Amino acid sequence: MAKLIYLDNAATTQVYPEVLDAMLPYFTEYYGNPSAIYSFAGESKKAVDEARTNVAALINARTEDIYFTGGGSESDNWALKATAEAYESKGKHIITSRIEHHAILHTCAYLEQKGYEVTYLDVDEDGKISLEELEKAIRPDTILISIMSANNEIGTIQPIKEIGKIAHDHGVLFHTDAVQAFGHIPIDVEEMNIDMLSASASVLRISADNTSINRGKGDKEQANRILNTSFSMVCASALLLMGTGLLFAKPLLILFGASKNALTFARPYMMLYLLGTLPSMIATGMNPFINAQGYSTTGMFSVAIGAIANILLDPLFIFTFHLGVNGAAAATVLSQILSALFVFHFLRRKAEIKVRLLRKNELSSCIPLAKSIISLGTSGFIMQLTNSLVSICCNHVLSVTGGDVYVSVMTIVSSVRQMVETPIYAITEGSSPIISYNYGALRPMRVKKAGITMALMALVYTGLMWSVIILAPEYLISVFSSDTALSADAVPALKLYFAAFIFMDLQYIGQTVFKSLNKRKQAIFFSLLRKVFIVVPLTYLLPYTFHMGTDGVFLAEPVSNVIGGSLCFITMLFTVLPELNRMENQ
Repeated sequence: MAKLIYLDNAATTQVYPEVLDAMLPYFTEYYGNPSAIYSFAGESKKAVDEARTNVAALINARTEDIYFTGGGSESDNWALKATAEAYESKGKHIITSRIEHHAILHTCAYLEQKGYEVTYLDVDEDGKISLEELEKAIRPDTILISIMSANNEIGTIQPIKEIGKIAHDHGVLFHTDAVQAFGHIPIDVEEMNIDMLSASASVLRISADNTSINRGKGDKEQANRILNTSFSMVCASALLLMGTGLLFAKPLLILFGASKNALTFARPYMMLYLLGTLPSMIATGMNPFINAQGYSTTGMFSVAIGAIANILLDPLFIFTFHLGVNGAAAATVLSQILSALFVFHFLRRKAEIKVRLLRKNELSSCIPLAKSIISLGTSGFIMQLTNSLVSICCNHVLSVTGGDVYVSVMTIVSSVRQMVETPIYAITEGSSPIISYNYGALRPMRVKKAGITMALMALVYTGLMWSVIILAPEYLISVFSSDTALSADAVPALKLYFAAFIFMDLQYIGQTVFKSLNKRKQAIFFSLLRKVFIVVPLTYLLPYTFHMGTDGVFLAEPVSNVIGGSLCFITMLFTVLPELNRMENQ
């Protein structure tokens, strides 16, 4: 008998004897529905789960991102149609090659009938596409690139890793038909920048960047629950804090170092300021949900509204209407209201995921989410709590060593700090979701790039602001006070306080990375280390033990920046970098 030579073997391959032996029990004994709840289905479900795990390991994917379908053609069809439908609002342009399998080409033809535009790349004499032509073909409305890994007729293997990189550099999803390549050549979806991959007899929906189309719909529902739970918690917390503040205004002010004379002005200011608690918390607490949905410009605009309104209303209320301190409080409250109204309107009417208060019947089901939100917010809460603790200690020591004048000086210094730190906060907080996103997507190189970019931006800005503080402190002080005598005391205090300003960046960078990678213990520890274990003791030791008076209070901050910031940054490097390197080498 002549030996059979079957040239279509890659498409319809003979089953290996060991594969047949492994499958037979599931045709004869364990044929229960793996999705059913009865015990008979347990073995089937176990086998499916095991198969999913094995496939994921083979291509370095997450187990939950593996989906089984009826075959490669179905998976190709699914990948293209699902992407087209999900990303229709972004664009209707798809890029593929002229030598794709009919499962791709026929689906593209179908989509063209639906109004989509497809660019078909030519190939060279070896059957390979040109990377230069691919990049030239990408447009702002391009939503998907689909290039097969290995051609089913001529066997050409495309440069998949390079194609995936080009796609990701331009924010475009990348799908590859790997039916002919799967099991024959090594495939690593992370290293090769693959978002979706189709394989023989099954489809592998790989969402390396956590943008799985099919799961995205489910994530949207969950995201909506998180948003509504967070909004409800923000509102409830704001009302509780406002009530507590109004009830205990006087003892709280005394705790923060206000003298009897200062109380005359501080208490009315605080009572009026507290009325803006709810809008303030809505504006600051819900703005991240705007950024999280991709509306970064809108998120920035919401902050700008409050800042600009405050700048314009302060002189109007203080000088034009002669309202003094109360005018400053009223201006702040009104600016917060404007910002909050904008944030709420956008999230309620224009955002993809819309906000509302939880209904009564939803409260019990959202308790686990609320616990998770509280857990994730613990780090930030502790940071703010320690800031308040430091303020209490500093004002107490300054009131003893320097009197009300130096309490006022510290107020100016704190105001300057808040002003110059805000851009640093914006840089680090803006970088945080990018770091988290790529970390969850197992893209260590992008985590590193985002971290380096964040660090460089923060350091450059800090260097510029530090120069202004050292060379022209009077300019910054004049923004908050026109009192010549007060300014004379504030200048040396400001220079001393900001002496090691650059080291504060190390704290910000380290804690942002820890928080972004969900390493909450480290973030909390280093916040406590710098504020509670360094600043607070030094605030008492330097003025009293070392007889430095008020200078000792202002010197505590730069010393803590050097020690705490350096330790935080170094620890981050020695713990996070090895982890990222291991991810990269997997």
